[in-house]
Amino acid sequence: MADSDYYSDLYKQYKKEARGYQDDIDELTKIRNKLTGDFYDEQNNVNKKLSNLEEDLQKSVRYDFAFSSIAAKSVSFREKSVSSDYRLQCVAAALEDEIAALNNKKDAAERKRIISTALYIKN
Repeated sequence: MADSDYYSDLYKQYKKEARGYQDDIDELTKIRNKLTGDFYDEQNNVNKKLSNLEEDLQKSVRYDFAFSSIAAKSVSFREKSVSSDYRLQCVAAALEDEIAALNNKKDAAERKRIISTALYIKN
């Protein structure tokens, strides 16, 4: 039968393992949030400026229809969201999958840590 030091070492090992997974989860979550959150905010700011520019151009040259049609085409230069870009959408999905996998590994390490604690107390 294993002595209490063995179970104490197991406890520490699983605790360190779970902490490592949590650190990885935190880093990937930051990356995901930058991709979906910060990028989205920047995209909205660019699109708002383009809309304001189009509106100002339309007001400044109201009776020149050729120029008005060119100004109206500025819509095509608007930034698209992360979900409309296939590659960025794949990256976001891969990040979500990796975060979920790390959460499962962290949960397993925490369960093993609890079991090692119970065995340590038992001995």
